[in-house]
Amino acid sequence: PPTPPQTTLQVLGEAGTESAWQDYLEYFLDPTAPHGLGVDAINRFLQGLSQRTSGNIPDHVTTDVVVETEKTSDSGSRVDLIIRDENRFFICCELKLYSAEGQNQTHRYVDDDQIGTVPKDSFPEKGHHYVYIRPEGDERASADEFVDLTWRQVQDWLRPLLLQGKGRYPTRTTAQLRDVVDTIHQATTEDEQLQVK
Repeated sequence: PPTPPQTTLQVLGEAGTESAWQDYLEYFLDPTAPHGLGVDAINRFLQGLSQRTSGNIPDHVTTDVVVETEKTSDSGSRVDLIIRDENRFFICCELKLYSAEGQNQTHRYVDDDQIGTVPKDSFPEKGHHYVYIRPEGDERASADEFVDLTWRQVQDWLRPLLLQGKGRYPTRTTAQLRDVVDTIHQATTEDEQLQVK
């Protein structure tokens, strides 16, 4: 089949850059970002995540939820993506693309007293959640507390927004979201082809 058109990240030479995927994901999950999705994207993400866990993750949030990247604790733990709702829960997300987990990285995140710059004891104990997002076939997180996800699952959770959002979301947002879904699809497809060879 002919090669599909390049995604925005491919054109910019950033398709293999973990931080670019991280920024895209943060943008769409943040209900206060100017994308016009409101809480729809983060609720889709949380609904998918709650089906993969034993519970306690809310599947609906309000715009009070905070989504942020690259926040470093006093002990030096720098989390890729944090989703938190004050006094209710936090989700520590470690995102992997083409790199492996650092030495004891996920264990350090679990053992840290802070999530980013916020003390963990300000959240109920049942509201502490950890997520590890990786390409399919790559190693899972070493810490058992982390829920294991693949980028393809994230793609599957976001894709329905393209169908249900026709005419509901800004055209630019729909185009950007389609671009993210296509980027994940092409990257995971290419990885599978490389594995077959």
